Amino acid sequence: MKTFYKVNAIIAAAGLVIMIIGFATCSYSVNTISLDTVSYDETIEKDKWENADTLKIDAGFADMTIERGDELKLVAKDVPEKFKAHLNSNGSIVELKSDNMTTDLRKLINKDNIGVNINFGVDGAGSYILYVPDDFENVKIDFAFGNFNIENLKADNAEIAVSFSDVELGTLEIKNNLSIETSFGDTDITTVSGDCDKFSLTSSFGDCDIENVFITESASITNSFGDLSVQFVKNEYDISSNTAFGNTSMSGNNSDGKVKVDITNSFGNTDINA
Repeated sequence: MKTFYKVNAIIAAAGLVIMIIGFATCSYSVNTISLDTVSYDETIEKDKWENADTLKIDAGFADMTIERGDELKLVAKDVPEKFKAHLNSNGSIVELKSDNMTTDLRKLINKDNIGVNINFGVDGAGSYILYVPDDFENVKIDFAFGNFNIENLKADNAEIAVSFSDVELGTLEIKNNLSIETSFGDTDITTVSGDCDKFSLTSSFGDCDIENVFITESASITNSFGDLSVQFVKNEYDISSNTAFGNTSMSGNNSDGKVKVDITNSFGNTDINA
């Protein structure tokens, strides 16, 4: 009887995954009319942001790439005019915010948006490039509906939340705390460095590939409905892993270390190397 319930639980979960991922990765059209697009550049002069300690991003509906630069500059190409993003600074906080931004589909697809055709697969949805200097202590990112890429980022603390997007994170030089949340898309992380104290990743409905993670205190990784691969480096780790439905492979020195790591994967294979 227990086996019967387990098999039915797996079948039900698989059906839910197929339905949700299919919705998230396909185009959704209210009708055939498309959004108007715009291209533009914005730059904030250094004297308006040099004393700011926080960078906040609340944007989406186009691909976004964050690169290290000498100036604070946004380059937008063919982005939806209805959701175009702007740079602003109040002296202590620099913010990049999209107009009419929402991740609530009930608000997005309502009577005011009839005639909107939005491609959740984001191909051809336009792009942003944001050039960021190494002067911010705190970085907070909330992004949705577009491929999201960070070439390199340096900060004391970073909070990154991305949904309905594939995520590629290059070199993250974070000193204290790094928190990442992703949903409905694959997540690839190349390097976590900067003597990062605490690292947390929560991902749902997508595969995760994380390489070259250097943590000094603790890490927590939770993945659901996707395969998970993690490589830890340059320290001694004590790894606890729990996979509900899937295979787990562990190699290297992954026990009795000083850095505590908790890894949970609900539905998917898990590969851990330390």
